[in-house]
Amino acid sequence: MIMNPDQILPPLRAAELKHLIMGGLFIFMYIFLRAVRWRYLLNNSPSFSTVFHAQNIGYMLTQLLPFRLGDVARAALVGQSTALSVSQGFSTMVVERFLDMLLMVLLLPLVVMEGTAVPEWLQNTARVSGDLAGLGMLVLIIFAGRRLWASQFAARILRFLPIQNTSAWVNWVFSRRALLPVGWGPT
Repeated sequence: MIMNPDQILPPLRAAELKHLIMGGLFIFMYIFLRAVRWRYLLNNSPSFSTVFHAQNIGYMLTQLLPFRLGDVARAALVGQSTALSVSQGFSTMVVERFLDMLLMVLLLPLVVMEGTAVPEWLQNTARVSGDLAGLGMLVLIIFAGRRLWASQFAARILRFLPIQNTSAWVNWVFSRRALLPVGWGPT
């Protein structure tokens, strides 16, 4: 749908300036905090300005191109402008998307509880999924700082699967630095 600029100006003139400024500040804080998170996932190796710049170019391209191709561009930009590889940029994008999904599931109970016509079974299901997402985030945060615990936990989980040599699989996963965010491999 193509919009005529004459259709945009009247609502902007009717809007209160303080709401526009507050909205702009909240958007800036959101983008700033996402850049801080991405830099943390990249083990703080690129400068903040490099990460912030690549992220904003990626967001712009995501708005212009289909299939979230801006995320691909973002990973390529950070891989070209720093000592990191493009695959490390891609791996952090996967972790970011997973964290975003967990956050949405965590917020689901808050949204469902506000609905007046929401059945009780749906409210209970949303509450349980929110609790599980919160627990999952807590486990991820703990494992991010305790890689040895994470590998031991993975070995215990893999024992229940029909895999011959679980320790070889765990060692292979934790030795694949290109598949994990920077700094999340073996110590």
